[in-house]
Amino acid sequence: MVTLKEWHRLLKTASEYDLDAGGFADPRGGCIAFWVGPYNKPEGYAWEITAEALSYPREYLGEVSPEWRGDEIVAWKVYTINYSQIRDLASPKDRGKAVNVPEHVEWVQKEFSRLHREILGREVDVPFVVWEDES
Repeated sequence: MVTLKEWHRLLKTASEYDLDAGGFADPRGGCIAFWVGPYNKPEGYAWEITAEALSYPREYLGEVSPEWRGDEIVAWKVYTINYSQIRDLASPKDRGKAVNVPEHVEWVQKEFSRLHREILGREVDVPFVVWEDES
């Protein structure tokens, strides 16, 4: 289990890996968002990665947020959406093809697990669950 105090440590320390510092994490809004870069992306990620308004070339891919039971985290909710892929789709109705793609979910879980291990000094000990987009 992960406590509220540990979650705050994860958020605070993850800010050291912030986009503005050249990292791939963005802790805010009750989650930790993960961004791909030219040399840190899921296998098969074929979309262009640009800097646009950021200081470094990054594209948002997904996030991890806690699922609480009382004051303990009982699961990590994972959600991914590839906005670059959505821009390439022929129809907005195809949006689901860019949401929670298994390779992208796996990559976000791997990145979060690495951060969790670095910050808390142990492996992830609560399950990941994929958050389904209902829009």
